[in-house]
Amino acid sequence: MKGFRLSVLTTALLVTLPALADPTRPPSPAEIRAWLGTETRTPAEPRWQLQSVMLADERRIAVINGQRVRIGESIDQARVIDISPGQVKLEDSDGQPVTLKIGTRFTAQPDRSGD
Repeated sequence: MKGFRLSVLTTALLVTLPALADPTRPPSPAEIRAWLGTETRTPAEPRWQLQSVMLADERRIAVINGQRVRIGESIDQARVIDISPGQVKLEDSDGQPVTLKIGTRFTAQPDRSGD
């Protein structure tokens, strides 16, 4: 019975120990930049990515960032205002128009073509 208790205790200790870092693993690019003291800026993550547009007589659906949306619905603080073949028009939280096209990613600046 003592052997069973000892094995249960040992297993419990091993499970609760934090994962040990592999000392032979090469440093990541972020670790190298931190070590050298260089700036760690990375490219901005795309905020919206249009992945698909589905059009039917009475239904218009777009897939943005993996989420299915229709006209009038919102995604990531933007409202869908139009869905047409290959593109979707959004209005961001500042009221600015944003046009997404299939195969492109919107990251920073809204579409100002209507200004």
